[in-house]
Amino acid sequence: MNELRRNVVVGMALVVSIASLSMFSATPKASAAYMRLDNFETYLVGDNIDDQAFWSSAAAAGLATIAIDPAGGSNQVLSQTGSSGGTFYERENRKVAEGDTGTLFLRFRYTAAPDNTTSLGLGMVDVSATAPPTLGQLQPAFSILSYDNEPRNKFNIRIANQAPPGGIRQVDFDDLLAPDTWYSLWTVMDNNSDNHQVYIQGGSITAQTQLVRSDNGSPDFPFRNSTTNDIITFMQYATSKHKGPFMLDDVYLDSSNDSHLINPIPEPSSALISCLLIAVIAAGARRRDARGIRRKPCG
Repeated sequence: MNELRRNVVVGMALVVSIASLSMFSATPKASAAYMRLDNFETYLVGDNIDDQAFWSSAAAAGLATIAIDPAGGSNQVLSQTGSSGGTFYERENRKVAEGDTGTLFLRFRYTAAPDNTTSLGLGMVDVSATAPPTLGQLQPAFSILSYDNEPRNKFNIRIANQAPPGGIRQVDFDDLLAPDTWYSLWTVMDNNSDNHQVYIQGGSITAQTQLVRSDNGSPDFPFRNSTTNDIITFMQYATSKHKGPFMLDDVYLDSSNDSHLINPIPEPSSALISCLLIAVIAAGARRRDARGIRRKPCG
């Protein structure tokens, strides 16, 4: 009995220690407003994302497939190497209703030119994935460019459905992106005013930073296309110049008609703490049984 008490005390001390740490590191309750689109952990490495869960893909020559995160570990990501086509996600309760506000969160990473060319747009759109939509139909519209005959390592926000320079406003940062680096992106979509605000963090941008227009300093970016509809489909679209890979992970949407500028990727849960406690007690029970100390049966 004394050994059982010791094991319980050790287990409770472990729980208290982890719980104390979690007070400082846990994601705020606002994360409950985020709904996960995908973190790509439930697929097999090498799987084509087309027709998986709520995804469809029209990328020629290829492909958006599941890959291991090159940053290390066992984390799985979506890798877009195919060109001249899009990858789309549509699900009934993952949308921003007309008149509401919603926040899209995702992480992305690209590989440097000249060996790998990145020429890809992404965002959300009011057109069903079954259509499928095109870049010209996006509401919040981003482009990531890394090839020799264009400004390298640029992150652009398209604010009008017309050819550059009128259609693109580069954010007011020089060499904003670095290759082979993960970035977190938040875009707060106001589907009433048809504007969105953009925040980024990663690499040399160590703190969450709001981006502003380079032409007038405003944090409000008009949608590429105005809309009176619900915004229903997430998409990324590779142009004919894209060779990839472009990597995507941890896509979440908060459609609670509010803005929550937090990282919604879950922290270790209380369930993990409980499992640790059970494991400590069970280990003690196995040691007692190994020495011939039998527990009294219940009842």
